[in-house]
Amino acid sequence: MAFLLTATTPLATFTALNTMIYPEEAVARESGNHEGMARASEAVHRLHRENPELVETEGYTALTPTRLGIEVKFNRELSAHEREKIERSTRGVPITFTEVTYSRKQLKEVVDSIRSDWRDWKDDGIEIAVFGIDDEANRVRVALKEYSDRNKDRIESAYGDPVYVVPGDTRTSPQRKNAAGEEVDAPGTPKVGDEAATEYSRENDSPPWTGGLVLESSLTGGRCSGGFTLIDTSSVPHPMYMTTAGHCSGGRIPLPEDTFYNGSERNSVGTISERFFSSEGEIDSQVILFADQGLGGFADIWDNGDTGESHRPVRWGDLIDQPAEEVCYSGAVTGEICGGIITGTEECLSYMDGITCGLTEVRHVADLTMCHPGDSGGPVFRPEVDDPSGGVVAKGTHVAYAEISGKPYCYYTPIRTVTDQHGLTLALNPG
Repeated sequence: MAFLLTATTPLATFTALNTMIYPEEAVARESGNHEGMARASEAVHRLHRENPELVETEGYTALTPTRLGIEVKFNRELSAHEREKIERSTRGVPITFTEVTYSRKQLKEVVDSIRSDWRDWKDDGIEIAVFGIDDEANRVRVALKEYSDRNKDRIESAYGDPVYVVPGDTRTSPQRKNAAGEEVDAPGTPKVGDEAATEYSRENDSPPWTGGLVLESSLTGGRCSGGFTLIDTSSVPHPMYMTTAGHCSGGRIPLPEDTFYNGSERNSVGTISERFFSSEGEIDSQVILFADQGLGGFADIWDNGDTGESHRPVRWGDLIDQPAEEVCYSGAVTGEICGGIITGTEECLSYMDGITCGLTEVRHVADLTMCHPGDSGGPVFRPEVDDPSGGVVAKGTHVAYAEISGKPYCYYTPIRTVTDQHGLTLALNPG
């Protein structure tokens, strides 16, 4: 099924607020290069769209936006023809070609091997909390729940040079609130979400629903966030859905009966239609069939305002995640926060008695915590370049948190993975 189509979902024209949480220390660190980085990121995606076979080319490792342009990484020397083809697609953005040790395919094979061995390592007393591709290091990083030099040596000797183990214990957690509203394993203090809900807000939304709203589970009583509106283009009329995290309906069990509500009047958003989370290694995702198909959901997400103009239109969705890309989060608890940098891809996390794979890892430039319990399922995006209405490009839905070597990381399921797994199409607001 095609990935991106213009939605037939009810769409409204909003004057979206172009507001981002961007702390002073983060701005200082960016040194005025945020716009250049955004344009380099846009060039990376254009390069991928115009050369989709590039990622399958022998030796390909990564396309990385930098302050000065694009870094193209291969584990072999490119021919003059290959370089010329890449340069044509970037339309003047400076390119650096870097030769590295391992291709992406080789690193992915190592990740898959660790994934197959994960349960055996756990049964042997070593729980691998996080593992995935560290594109900057050109190796696979492994973080252990309980670190020791002995366990480090065992892991590194088992997989060889492509793998390194970070020192220190690692804590992971899914990001939902429990039935009592307690922030279990909450890192830091939420920025918004504990304030009284306004008349029209993430906590008191109404059809057509907007991504980033509060979702309350009838099964667990826990709270999560809504993500993006999806549509089924294979039938007429087109059924409409909202994404959220699979663990928002409980543990790793088959499809449960669960209805999600929003607002003080407990308005029904809808019921689970399909869920991926029961099997070990599956993605952490589910879709909610809107109860009101007449209104369904907007192809928009909430920003940090609390009025009818506090929306960002979803322009399109990314096909790929690249290291060093800048992204923003928009969970129901934390609200909108930007300044995130992609630091890992093809990540696997251990939580809720199993592992979830295929995730993208994000760390804030100022080491702020971008995600909190209750944000699970919320939208991850990057601002569309030169969009006066504050339009966004969908990146994925948030699912989990980890503290590695004392630093906070957030993880999301890429939107391409979500749409492919559910066989649905991202709803767009072309403006």
